[in-house]
Amino acid sequence: MTRSGKQVNSRQAKLKQKRSVKTGITLWRSLIAVMILTGIAWLLIRPHWIIRDSSQIDIENNQLLSDESIRNMVSLSYPQSIFQIPIPKLDQQLEKLPPLKEVQVTRELLPPKLTINIVERLPVAIAFDSKSPQDSVGFLDQEGIILPEKFYHSVKAEFTLPKLKVIGFKGENGLYWSKLYQSINQSKIEVKEIDWRNSDNLILTTELGKIHLGSNQNLLKEQLKVLEEMAALPSKLKIQEIDYIDLSKPTDPLIQVFKIKEKETKNKELPKD
Repeated sequence: MTRSGKQVNSRQAKLKQKRSVKTGITLWRSLIAVMILTGIAWLLIRPHWIIRDSSQIDIENNQLLSDESIRNMVSLSYPQSIFQIPIPKLDQQLEKLPPLKEVQVTRELLPPKLTINIVERLPVAIAFDSKSPQDSVGFLDQEGIILPEKFYHSVKAEFTLPKLKVIGFKGENGLYWSKLYQSINQSKIEVKEIDWRNSDNLILTTELGKIHLGSNQNLLKEQLKVLEEMAALPSKLKIQEIDYIDLSKPTDPLIQVFKIKEKETKNKELPKD
């Protein structure tokens, strides 16, 4: 009985010791957690980690938009602790803006600042309203994204805004626009204007006059090839005399001149015997 009692006391002592160790570990963990939280709170209130104004935002890789115009797009209240700025949310907010295709925001501590690395959507044409062709609705990028003019009041001096005009562009024209822009950008014939108001007949205004392409988008490559072959046309015919060039059937192109058109009109008006 005495030996058994000693065993029980030994077990109780070991259990008590384990509980003491476990309690000690719990207390240390709690103390460390409090210290970490206190340290974080201390960092948050330190004046050295504060973003006081937009001058502490660096902009990288912008080709067109000025640093200041991009800083103005950042929706932040000042002053604010650099640790409290929601970086992922800021990324998403900026990427929703039409001029910015990709955005990556990072924070730096020494010195405290934000760095915004961007990929811009570059305007390649001016978009005009279909009902009021003199009124611009913004710019177009290569993918057919409309870029509102308000973002481009302040651009870098070395960048020239596009002169190519597009009238009556619609969202559903996006895929064809990408193909069309790439083709005319590589063409030897300068295209000054694209008229999309009539879905049955896309019209290009070029150095050779107006070009009617019709509605078959699959013929674009062949049509532009025929157009390039007409580069010598001004040496054979005055451009001022051309009403339009019809390439809707590129294998059978038609040059409509003003004189012929006027003659046909007069013939139609002649009274019959």
